[in-house]
Amino acid sequence: MESYSHEISAAYVFRVPMRKLTPFVLGGVGGLTFDPTDLVGADSQTRAAFVYGGGADFNVSHHVFVRAEYRASSTDRITHCAEPSIGFGYRF
Repeated sequence: MESYSHEISAAYVFRVPMRKLTPFVLGGVGGLTFDPTDLVGADSQTRAAFVYGGGADFNVSHHVFVRAEYRASSTDRITHCAEPSIGFGYRF
């Protein structure tokens, strides 16, 4: 079964700045909505979620960094959505 999923969340990020590396952890709350696309008569479902994760920013220069992050959300004891990611960032 296919479905659309939407998430909205807010989290507190705790950082520990170091010279070349800035590790961080995050925790917060949010909501997940699942909307089936191919099942006639199925309704969408929205659930409260707990958001958590961690990672690190690796400084390439004063303004540019590479981020490695693991972010997850859980709506109950069974449902778990994991989102590992790697990306670039720019500080103004």
